[in-house]
Amino acid sequence: LGGMSRGGLPQPQNISFDRVGKWSTVAYDIPMPVGRSSHLRAEWTGGGSWIDLHLSMSADLPEKELRAKLRERLSAITVAERTP
Repeated sequence: LGGMSRGGLPQPQNISFDRVGKWSTVAYDIPMPVGRSSHLRAEWTGGGSWIDLHLSMSADLPEKELRAKLRERLSAITVAERTP
């Protein structure tokens, strides 16, 4: 997230770390002139693989609601590990 300010983007706000199932997540908001832009970065490691996802949603909704929608979408993603 630190590279965002170097790229000229606004500093992330309301940063929080959590887990959604086997996903390690970091949620944050980017200030916007109207509404908010919530982001969820998620990482999953297993079976010799690493998956990095970035989900985002912009709307004129409360932070809690946007983040719940992002978590719901992440929860719907399934990862099937291959057996050797």
